[in-house]
Amino acid sequence: MTRTQIESLESSVRLTCSSDSLFVNSAEVHGANSHRSCTPVRAIVLDNQFGESPEQIVANRPHLSIEQVHAALAYYHANKQAVDHDIEAENRAYEEGAAAARRLTNLALQNPVLTSGFFYLGNY
Repeated sequence: MTRTQIESLESSVRLTCSSDSLFVNSAEVHGANSHRSCTPVRAIVLDNQFGESPEQIVANRPHLSIEQVHAALAYYHANKQAVDHDIEAENRAYEEGAAAARRLTNLALQNPVLTSGFFYLGNY
C-alpha cells in the first residue's frame, strides 16, 4: 500500500493518531445531541482475530461503519508490526495490573488487620 493510498484511506474514515495509538473516530448525531467516540484500531483487529467478521464488528460496535472497520483492518495489514506491538504492550500492561491486584488481595487476606481496617473505614 502506498503512502498516498494510506493517506486517502485515513481521511476517508477519519483515522487519527493520538498518544501513539491509532483510533477510528465516529460522530453520531441524535437530535440536538452529538456524540464522538474513538475506537482503537487494535480493538477492531482483536475482534477480527477472535473470529468476528467485519459485519459482526459493526453489529457489536454500531458507532462504526463497515467502511471504517475495513479501513482499520487494511491499516493493520499495512502496519502489522506497529499494531501488533501496540496489542502486546496493552496485554503486558493488563497482566502487570492483574498481578498487582492479586498481590494486594493476597496481602489483605494474609493480614486480618489490613482487611478489618479497610472494612471499618468503609463504614464511615
